[in-house]
Amino acid sequence: MVHIWGGVYVPPDESAELQEIEDTKHMVSHRFAEALVAAKVPFKLHVIVGPSDTDSIARVVSAKAADLGAQLVVVARHSKGKLKEFLVGSVTASIVKSCTSPVLVVPHPSIP
Repeated sequence: MVHIWGGVYVPPDESAELQEIEDTKHMVSHRFAEALVAAKVPFKLHVIVGPSDTDSIARVVSAKAADLGAQLVVVARHSKGKLKEFLVGSVTASIVKSCTSPVLVVPHPSIP
């Protein structure tokens, strides 16, 4: 399991950044671990701190999937609106285009 945490314009002090990373790991693993364990799906959490633009996130996810030899990459699809998607792009679409592993896109429940 990979969670991308975008960089910030003004870097926080190192201890605050480390605490934020630990809090993120805790939140993501607790949010998904129960369902994955119940389904007997093995997983390991990777939190990557990096650029927050669409193409950079897609490159990081694709590279990590390749490094891990991922058999499947699962990404969420969020509805942020057509205009915003046009202006800043879609991380999910960029991952689908750039990833060498198969990609499963899971739509947000509010998306028909």
